[in-house]
Amino acid sequence: MKKFFIYFPISISIFFIFITHASPEDSEVGTLYTTVPKQSDSKSNEHENQDINLDDNEKQSTSGFVLRNPEIFEDSPSSFVQLGGGLFQPTSKLDLESSHYSYQYSPQALQTYLLEVAYQQHLLVFLGTWSIKPSLGYTVLRSRLQEKGRLNHYLHLIPLGLSFQYDAQYFERQWLIPFVNAGITKFFYFQTGQTDTAYADGSTTQPQYNVGTKLALNHILNFIFPSSLMPSISLEIAYRHILEPFDKTQQNNFSQKYLLVGVSLGL
Repeated sequence: MKKFFIYFPISISIFFIFITHASPEDSEVGTLYTTVPKQSDSKSNEHENQDINLDDNEKQSTSGFVLRNPEIFEDSPSSFVQLGGGLFQPTSKLDLESSHYSYQYSPQALQTYLLEVAYQQHLLVFLGTWSIKPSLGYTVLRSRLQEKGRLNHYLHLIPLGLSFQYDAQYFERQWLIPFVNAGITKFFYFQTGQTDTAYADGSTTQPQYNVGTKLALNHILNFIFPSSLMPSISLEIAYRHILEPFDKTQQNNFSQKYLLVGVSLGL
């Protein structure tokens, strides 16, 4: 019995010593296994952050893509002022009557250069750009009457037009923009001279259409000089066809075909 009381406390003390030495190792092992999932979570978070950053980069690269709807062209103006001109030569003669005399201009005598200014305003964006375009032109001709002592006479011609235009613009920085427009033109004309009897006037209304293209000079210059800021300016070349008058009983006719060249400045 005495031996029991001697060996029992000794065995209990040895057991507690074993427990106290074994528990830190087990806790460390437990800590080791618990930290491994935490490291994987941090790595997954890093991958998620990388995916988010990639998504942001993809969005940024997508926002820089050039193919867009024209209605979101932030840098493109919606209105333009155009100045142009071309060789003007009707295919028919022009007859005028004053209070005392009758005058007749042959097609060769009517050959001159026409100056025109126009304003283009965008109205609708649908598979391109649709616009309204009023225009105003002017030219003057000088003639001499030999039977009247070579007196100078001046024929003033003022075409006033209104047309609707379609521009085939589908890219934000498109260099060439084809266009087509159609409308009507009212030709006002009057003659003045060195005598009061020389005055005569008249008008005629005729349909017309234009087919041409725009060369965006600002986009070309921005491509060559990326750091420079260029205003919206384009070179325009158009083929114009003035058709026969609506009223076939009209005496005068300005029907013709000619090339119109000009510049367009965005506002």
